[in-house]
Amino acid sequence: GKNLLPNNWVTRTVNGITFTANSDGSITANGTATADASISISLDTSKLYGDFYFNGAYGGSSSTYNVYIWDNTAGARPKRWNGTTAIDNGYTAFSEVKLVQGNTTSILCRVINGQTVNNIKFYPMIVASTETDTSYEPYNGNTYTVDLNGTRYGGTLDVVSGVLTVTKTRAW
Repeated sequence: GKNLLPNNWVTRTVNGITFTANSDGSITANGTATADASISISLDTSKLYGDFYFNGAYGGSSSTYNVYIWDNTAGARPKRWNGTTAIDNGYTAFSEVKLVQGNTTSILCRVINGQTVNNIKFYPMIVASTETDTSYEPYNGNTYTVDLNGTRYGGTLDVVSGVLTVTKTRAW
């Protein structure tokens, strides 16, 4: 699939906001923020690095709710592809982002202090820089069928996680 962000979200309540991890990879937020409230997941930039588009919170703003990406190693938002300016938060449109190999990078869903949200949905997504379809798609993994010719085994390879699952495919 086009969404390269694995669904590793966990439901929890932070500073008055309950963030519910949905099976499609979206997050639903409810409550009133008693302080800035956020949940995050880390990206594995040893496998996912280079130029991408990032998005996640349709209809939010810097003063209400948003999804943003943070390069913990650099202590800042990642740079745009041209490397000169930091990316915008993912409010309504895709932002260019350059992920640096090996840097600890996180995606955060955030509700600003004092804001009340009712069933607000976040749709965090990272796609290849060549992607033109900006509609949300749940993470489906990037799996490919593997046929080990001359053996009775085959399986699938997930190129983002690097996991090869080998299965017996034919009897001999």
